Amino acid sequence: MGAGYNEEQLAGLLMHLGRAAYTGDPRDDLSPAQRMCLRYFCRANRFSRTVSGFADFHATTRGTASLTVAGLVERGLLRRHPSRLDGRSRRLDLTERGRELVNDSLSPLEEAVKQLPRTHRALLGATLDRLTRDLAKARGSATFGTCGQCVYFSEGPAVTNVASRSRCNLFGEPLNAEDVETICLNFKAAG
Repeated sequence: MGAGYNEEQLAGLLMHLGRAAYTGDPRDDLSPAQRMCLRYFCRANRFSRTVSGFADFHATTRGTASLTVAGLVERGLLRRHPSRLDGRSRRLDLTERGRELVNDSLSPLEEAVKQLPRTHRALLGATLDRLTRDLAKARGSATFGTCGQCVYFSEGPAVTNVASRSRCNLFGEPLNAEDVETICLNFKAAG
């Protein structure tokens, strides 16, 4: 079906799809930028849930990211906590209400993707992953990813008194299941 599209048309379709996916229920009065911000904090690991992490991931300025975050904190959708690893920064976590909004926000797109045959989903995933990495490289920005494909990830024998065998060797920290499955701003592709 896509054979008739040129690169400009495909890029336009991707941009439209991304914007449309974040236009949600008008009753919650969230902007697409605020929805993207909530989604980021839902998908980011504990090392990456900062204003700087959000700014890097969404290729925006720290000032713009800070304003978006401040609005969501004020609305009670995000909560600030002192970072245990870096006393200067603040970690941000979704509140229960923020999590509810994130869970509702992409369901139409997720349903549409679910309707695709498994082979199409696999090809789409690989294609979007490559486009994301190529775009980050062209912009000279960080490439985000998950632990399993990261050079800092190790999995070994269970550590005494720690439920996880996984570790982040960059921070020297054990990783829980949530950390391993979520995105990280410190990601560096293995191999």
